[in-house]
This record gives sequence, C-alpha cells and structure tokens, in this order.
Amino acid sequence: ISREKAKQYIQANFVFQNFQLVVNPSEKCEVEDIISLRRYGRFIISGIKRKTKSDKYVLEIKIPT
Repeated sequence: ISREKAKQYIQANFVFQNFQLVVNPSEKCEVEDIISLRRYGRFIISGIKRKTKSDKYVLEIKIPT
C-alpha cells in the first residue's frame, strides 16, 4: 500500500506494532517488530536489506505461520 494510504489506516486505528495500537504515523519500527494491519494481515520485519538513494529503507519481511 502507499504511504498516504498507510497514514489513513493509522489514523483509522487499523495498525498495531507489537500488539500495541499505533497512533503516530511517524512511529519508528525496529527489526523483529510485528506489524498488524486490519483486513491485510500480519508480518514481521526480519531485516534491513539496503538504503535507497532517496534515503528510504528496503525491508525484508516474513509472514508468521
């Protein structure tokens, strides 16, 4: 999903980080954090692959089974 759509989901109280409700769109995520998004599912940030030229991160994620 886009960053703007993610911000809307956070404002609608659909996003959880480590089972805690996220209320701040600029909340930092760490490796091994569990992110849940209502209607989409849950994933774990398993690592940081690289940083882009525009100073954004490319994350490696895994789906819990």
